[in-house]
Amino acid sequence: MDQIKEIKRLEALGESLNSIVKKTGHCFNTVKNKCLMEDFNEVPKQTRIRKTPKKLDAVTEIIDGWLKEDMAMPRNQRHTAKRIFERLKTEHGELYEGGLRTVEKYVNSKKAELNLKKVDCFLKLDHKGGEAQADFGEALVSENGKIIKAHYFALSFPFSNAGFCIAFKGQNQECLLESLKRIFEHIDGVPIKIWFDNLSAAVTMIGKNRERKLVDQFERFALHYGFEHNFCNPGKGNEKGHVENKVGYDRRNFFVPQPEIRDFSELNGMLMELCEKDMDRPHYKWERKISELFAQERKQLKKLAKRPFEVCRYEKRVSNGNGYVSYETNTYSTSPEYAQKEVMLKVGAETIVIYNRKYERIAEHPRLYEKNKESVDWRPYLPLIIKRPKALKYTGFYNELPAEWKELFEKCDEDESKKLLETLQFMMVHGGMEYALKALLEAKSKGRIDRESILAIYYRLTDKTPVPVDIELPDRVPQINLEWPKATVYDFLLEGSAAI
Repeated sequence: MDQIKEIKRLEALGESLNSIVKKTGHCFNTVKNKCLMEDFNEVPKQTRIRKTPKKLDAVTEIIDGWLKEDMAMPRNQRHTAKRIFERLKTEHGELYEGGLRTVEKYVNSKKAELNLKKVDCFLKLDHKGGEAQADFGEALVSENGKIIKAHYFALSFPFSNAGFCIAFKGQNQECLLESLKRIFEHIDGVPIKIWFDNLSAAVTMIGKNRERKLVDQFERFALHYGFEHNFCNPGKGNEKGHVENKVGYDRRNFFVPQPEIRDFSELNGMLMELCEKDMDRPHYKWERKISELFAQERKQLKKLAKRPFEVCRYEKRVSNGNGYVSYETNTYSTSPEYAQKEVMLKVGAETIVIYNRKYERIAEHPRLYEKNKESVDWRPYLPLIIKRPKALKYTGFYNELPAEWKELFEKCDEDESKKLLETLQFMMVHGGMEYALKALLEAKSKGRIDRESILAIYYRLTDKTPVPVDIELPDRVPQINLEWPKATVYDFLLEGSAAI
């Protein structure tokens, strides 16, 4: 550029071309071209199009044919560059001796040419206050030492960047609606609009014009709380990108390290505390805290419904000969008197309650999310076991007993087992196995494992009576040696009566 400026300066002073050549030392053609140059606009350099490497000349038609066939295949079932390289080596090794990198460069350019390599352009969306986005994520937790998968539901507010998280053992429609309900109650309000994926817990079918047929319970829930629901286009999770990011954020910040919990109630209490604490940080764009922005956004939320929505579904079932009913892949007990009878199941996110035809409660169970499991409430079955104490050791009830109770039954004969079962039944019905085990352990520590002692301790535990303790007397209290009177001193009275 300096050379051109010098040539142009000399030309402006009226110097001839030959004079400029002598003074600058450039050749005549260079000086002439620069003097004639009038357009100094910057011209962008064109991207150099790499020619097909000669090594691929023999196989380009083969590669092109495979890629064109891919156009009729599902996206997740098409050739990758690595797979093409492997096929070339296996099927056409005599034609191609190059490496993977050469194939990758050619395949990438050819896919772009055939529009097989799809690249989406996303629009940045602005969200008004009071709108929310919803999605599920997964993370591992340790529940009483057992590693299980938690399905956590995230509800985020793009305007303030606030987010709330709650976890269940599944992501069915009861878990979805119960999550929304608990978050609504926690924030004391309902978003104006919520964006969802086309999850099966809410959408049963997408029509030709993208009209959604909604799950009945979801539709009633939305009407009950009065929020508008929007669903993303199929495969367009970016349309709710805020919650997509929030799901990952929650996993990295709330589930690392892996939480160790007693139950999901404890986990959800912990998650809500972490969500509230997380809002103390500044907004990623604005200088204010998230908590301050959400306090402002909360004013735009709808009011909670006066009456909470009861998240459940009702299913009729007929129990088998043992009085058990099946739901999904699992089995739940009722009572011997309802064997082979119709019952009603009230299915919630965490529990399954069983009623008879008069809608009288028979049993309640935790909802099982593993496959082919069984939940049995043995209390209704104890009268049947008491009648047949010899069968005790062959029942599932015996297998579930704590080791201390099993040990005690091992030492009992048939009559003692029957009486002990009656005592255990009473304690389980009125207090539960927890108190029955505590009573047995305390009686054992005192060397008294008869049923009367166990029952006496149980009464004290359930009545919350303080445990008697030894009183330590101060040194100034004199020691008194008591002697119990002997009954023989009254013998003379007997003698007198005889004389009379």
